[in-house]
Amino acid sequence: GVRVVCEQSLHVQAEDRKMKYQWKFRVHSQMPLQHVALLKREPGVNFYLSGNGLSRGLHYIRGEHVATLPSSPPVALVEVCMECCTLGTFEQWVVFDFGRRPVLIQKIKVKVGQRETPQQVPSSRESSRPVNFV
Repeated sequence: GVRVVCEQSLHVQAEDRKMKYQWKFRVHSQMPLQHVALLKREPGVNFYLSGNGLSRGLHYIRGEHVATLPSSPPVALVEVCMECCTLGTFEQWVVFDFGRRPVLIQKIKVKVGQRETPQQVPSSRESSRPVNFV
């Protein structure tokens, strides 16, 4: 069997659009991990795989380049980072491929912007103020 554990929540709500975020997956499997890929590309956000010795900004790595813990069987360590420069809701699908179908997908969802709060309704006194055009 395969078990994927992520210490961080896969559903994130943030108010700061200049945020960087990171998810660390531990992949427990009898079968070696052959491929890891990020499937989605969206404007305004950059998801990428990171780790020791990896180039910056990768969306795909082969299994032999994935860091592992020296346990038996080895545990693969996959790190996904996100940098964001705009408000919105973003999704990323992290694919773990062990050479068999179906592949394993972990879905990350990030909402960047104001938290859901009741809208402030202006009082009628403010909205009916006369405006003088000069």
